Amino acid sequence: MKKLLLIAIGLLLVGCQSTRNIGDNRLKNFEPGISHAEKKEINNWISSEYTNSYIKSKNFNNRKPTVLLLHHTDSNEDVAAIKIFKEGKVSSHYLISRTGEVFQFVDEKNRAFHAGDSYWNGFEDINSSSIGIELSNDMKTEYTEEQIQSLILLSKDIIKRYGIRQDMVLGHLDVAPVRKIDPYINFPWERLAVEGIGLMCGQEYKDVNIPKGFNWKSALAEIGYNPNYIEKAVYSFRIKYFNKIPSDKYVEPTLDEKKYMFCLLEKFRESRK
Repeated sequence: MKKLLLIAIGLLLVGCQSTRNIGDNRLKNFEPGISHAEKKEINNWISSEYTNSYIKSKNFNNRKPTVLLLHHTDSNEDVAAIKIFKEGKVSSHYLISRTGEVFQFVDEKNRAFHAGDSYWNGFEDINSSSIGIELSNDMKTEYTEEQIQSLILLSKDIIKRYGIRQDMVLGHLDVAPVRKIDPYINFPWERLAVEGIGLMCGQEYKDVNIPKGFNWKSALAEIGYNPNYIEKAVYSFRIKYFNKIPSDKYVEPTLDEKKYMFCLLEKFRESRK
């Protein structure tokens, strides 16, 4: 039975393959069973011109997005993620495959189930205010160029349509420190920041002079991390901004890390003006 189910999902994925020619405002593929009338309606409301295929998920409800939240699937296999988002208890608005194909599961105006127990900048229900994008990646291999190109196009489109601030483009590890570590150390945050997607300091942090009385815990809390679990935030901070997995989850930040925190705080303050 399990083998038959996997075959069926495989056929579904094949049936949803596209030429990946994005940007023509028309979906290329729908999952089997969607009527002509439904296809016409979906094409009228589909969220982004960069969507290749539509596969409906049952897991959603209404909300207004102000956060763009990035994830990885912890696997390079798209079939498993599609099955989970379509039939399981979680969902994401988008999935970007290793080939750069963009699948949409939930309308952007609806609340997908991707953030879980989370917090950012005073908000505890990130699902209610975010659009979730998953990328197929197993943490061991690099994200493909096709994936990143599709992510840049899709993210810019979402940011423009909703006016999402740069300080609100986040990773799952930001809103759920320690519990989640995606999109992990191999994710190209710096490249996205150059494209106007998220905030990074680059190497400029090395020239930062930390003011007297600088409190790194207060800085991380002001940036948006949960003030009740600020030590856990350091763990996520190191993964995202220094591309390393700490051996200890609760070590005092180094001088360089404090410099980066101050630099980042200034950028976040500017973004929120």
